[in-house]
Amino acid sequence: MDENPIYKPSEKKDLKPLFIIIGIVVLAILVFVLVTQLSNKGTDNTIGAQDQINLIDQYKNQLSELEKNVNSDPSNAQHRRNYAVALYATGDLTKALEQYLEEQKLNPEDPILLNNIGNIYRDQGKYENAVTSYKKAIELNKQLTNAYINLANLYIYSMDKLEDGITVYKDAITENTDSIEIYLLLANTYEQADQKSNAKEIFNQVLKKDPNNQAAKLGLERLK
Repeated sequence: MDENPIYKPSEKKDLKPLFIIIGIVVLAILVFVLVTQLSNKGTDNTIGAQDQINLIDQYKNQLSELEKNVNSDPSNAQHRRNYAVALYATGDLTKALEQYLEEQKLNPEDPILLNNIGNIYRDQGKYENAVTSYKKAIELNKQLTNAYINLANLYIYSMDKLEDGITVYKDAITENTDSIEIYLLLANTYEQADQKSNAKEIFNQVLKKDPNNQAAKLGLERLK
């Protein structure tokens, strides 16, 4: 549901470490957005695959009720958000986008909404529209790390624009200096691009912030 088509660099490089990290990040982001938007509760990023399936089943069961809520009060932005999230989770991108765009008329400057719209455009292959939505989300909230990650991944894996993706990660770090996740994603991107000195520098920055960070330690081991 929140997976990007994968841009494949040279087959000589081992892509497994990066794909594993990206997969974990994407799953965590999806579950966080779905749970927080519909139930306003937090989520545990250690949620298992079966729990995710159960969550999707719950959305399927709620679709009819959520649609009734929208029809009974069309000007209620939260009703439209709840319905759109459920539609997206269950794979109906067209209807989900319709609900998000209707909500946008009510909340034209909601960064989370714009990020979600970007996700749908990305999944539909409308990459330029997705870029515009993600950039607007970032402009409205420079601490919205999900939007940076989504935009960077879109550039790197779908649009074959590696340097643009790296620039997005660097911008994200500038605005979110404590986000270890962003540092690691940037370091791994440098590593896969064979920019080893840059990767080492970022891994070392992570260790200055978190001396026990195992991902950074393993990254430096790989680069020896």
